[in-house]
Amino acid sequence: MSSKRKTIPKHKPALVPVPEQAQAMFEQALGLHQQGQLAQAQGLYEQVLELQPGHADTLHLLGVIAVQTGDHKTALALIDKAIQISPNSAAFYCNRGIALRELKQLSASVSSYDRAIALRPDYPEAHFNRGVALQVLGQLDAAVGCYDKTLALRPDHATAYLNRGLVLHEQKHPEAAIASYDQAIALKPSYAEAYFNRGNSLMALGDFAAAVVNFDQAIALEPAHFEAIFNRGIALEEFKQPEAAVASYDRAIAIKPDHAEANCNRGNALRQLAQWAAAVSSYDRAIALRPDYVEAYSNRGVALEELGQLEAALASYDRAIAIKADYAEAYSNRGNALKKLKQLDAALASHDRAIAINPDYADAHYNRGGVLQEDAQLDAALASYDQAIAIKPDYAEAHWNKSLALLLRGDIESGWELYDWRWKTKNFQSPWRGFPHRYWSGEDLAGKSILIWGEQGVGDEMLFASMYGEIIARASSCVIECTSKLVPLFARSFPDAQVVPRADPPQPATLIDMDYQCAAGSLARWLRPSLESFPGRASYLSADSGRLAYWKARLAALGAGLKVGICWRSGLKTARRSVYYSRLEQWGPIFAVPGVHFVNLQYDECTAELEEARQRFGVPLHAFEEVDLYNDLTEVAALTQALDLVISAPTAAGVLAAALGVPTWRRRFGNDWTTLGTDRFPWSPSVRLFDSSWNHSWESVMGDMAGHLAARALTP
Repeated sequence: MSSKRKTIPKHKPALVPVPEQAQAMFEQALGLHQQGQLAQAQGLYEQVLELQPGHADTLHLLGVIAVQTGDHKTALALIDKAIQISPNSAAFYCNRGIALRELKQLSASVSSYDRAIALRPDYPEAHFNRGVALQVLGQLDAAVGCYDKTLALRPDHATAYLNRGLVLHEQKHPEAAIASYDQAIALKPSYAEAYFNRGNSLMALGDFAAAVVNFDQAIALEPAHFEAIFNRGIALEEFKQPEAAVASYDRAIAIKPDHAEANCNRGNALRQLAQWAAAVSSYDRAIALRPDYVEAYSNRGVALEELGQLEAALASYDRAIAIKADYAEAYSNRGNALKKLKQLDAALASHDRAIAINPDYADAHYNRGGVLQEDAQLDAALASYDQAIAIKPDYAEAHWNKSLALLLRGDIESGWELYDWRWKTKNFQSPWRGFPHRYWSGEDLAGKSILIWGEQGVGDEMLFASMYGEIIARASSCVIECTSKLVPLFARSFPDAQVVPRADPPQPATLIDMDYQCAAGSLARWLRPSLESFPGRASYLSADSGRLAYWKARLAALGAGLKVGICWRSGLKTARRSVYYSRLEQWGPIFAVPGVHFVNLQYDECTAELEEARQRFGVPLHAFEEVDLYNDLTEVAALTQALDLVISAPTAAGVLAAALGVPTWRRRFGNDWTTLGTDRFPWSPSVRLFDSSWNHSWESVMGDMAGHLAARALTP
């Protein structure tokens, strides 16, 4: 039987003492850790603990790896074990604070940093991290103090400058925040996050152009910096560059297709471009991504209103309110839609609800005033505008609408005093021309030169031209700048002035050394302060005599009877303006009046409408195709002056007829400020108004006009 034999080594190797072996392994692990090789470092740290379970530094650094990999509970347990073994290490308490902060135990986190600082007062990272925790807690002054202490100990701490800037921005000190970001960038020129936040502070200062530059710098450093690309879109919107804003949002969406806010903001920028249908599509995408996105529903309603889809807009606002019952903005927007639907009582109730939710909601007070003004409740409207202005003193739209309400009430002098607020409104249709001359404020013009520049639409330019003759008579010289198609008509009507077309850059004649300048509408403050100041002249524009004779003969060839021009709508069609205009199919009572020849003065494309009306009513509607009714105002003026009567909506065609002294009929709503609190049209005695209101149908107005037209047709 064989026996087992034990193998005995020829010699016993010398053993490395455990502490020395553990220390070597620890140093190797530390090197890997510093190189970012966390898994390999963790494996070696764990081997160190097998050799030396009470190795405090290893427990601590395993805790640090747990922090770095997001396992904060494990991190806290490991670091606490390290502290039990070695209670006087400032680094242990500092990293313990980080783990606590990530676990949302912020007060405990601050206490841990306090212990680290007590052990080591000159420990910059402890001061820095304490500042981060205090910043999250909202203790902003204390956070700034921590960052200041960090920078005193370590002046090259770029992130401390960055975070300090973030706190200052949150404290509404954007200039100081920018200075802090500048220090961060000086230390770290490639610091994309500093450029990004600098852009945010510039936006807070209203310097949107500079903000875009900073966002661009951040994006150049980090091309996929989503927040910088997104905020760049916001800045471009505010800077009135909506096309560029849409492009920025498109780039953001390409990075994060499921970002609801980017899709919603894209819709807002498209609204600035008046691309209403595209805006609705963007809002729909935002809502698909976030079905409870109340702002998207509300903004979607605004776009639908502009498309004339008022019922759909109401449904969108109602959906927003169903999600958020106290959403004041949706109630106010809803009120605007109801106003357009002529539901004034419901509109007023909706604005009142918005104000009940948010008494300091200036827009709701302003919109409420608009409803009351439409309903001719002028004192109440003025009170609402005053409330909006009390909340927001620089509210240009409220000041301007107040001016119109005062004019409508007949408080003419006070109304004109506020009329210049139009230049400060966001969506005023005319730009400020910016000529270098002194602005005229009613000074004596004897021996002085003045530039008058037209504004708003063609109809407004012709209306305000009723004051040009007086200015020309007072001044030694006068230059009139107007839209180009008015130049021949104005040059004929005001032969003692130099008339030039509006251009950019301006015509040289407008830039020569002149004593004064004045926008056309602003003349009224000084020339029309009361009803008595309106001269009541029969006409102030004149057609070419040769062309007038031609058109009189041409119209006479139509046969006996009145020659009546018709214009039923403006060329600018929006949901807000649509209530003022009729459809040609509603003119049946007028077309039924015998002994009348109707002549088209509608200046946009209307061929199909005219033919349909001819077929429907069996009446000839004369349209002289050779006349460009939109552009050739010389010929239009001659044709118009040859007519016996013009029946027009409140459009340029009606203003031209009145200015030429042609009898003009038009429907007047209770909110027509140009009547200046009267039942007539002070600007021209040629105009006869047919009163109406929101509750009166077009049929009733047409019937009234038809009755008067029949009586006139019978008059020899």
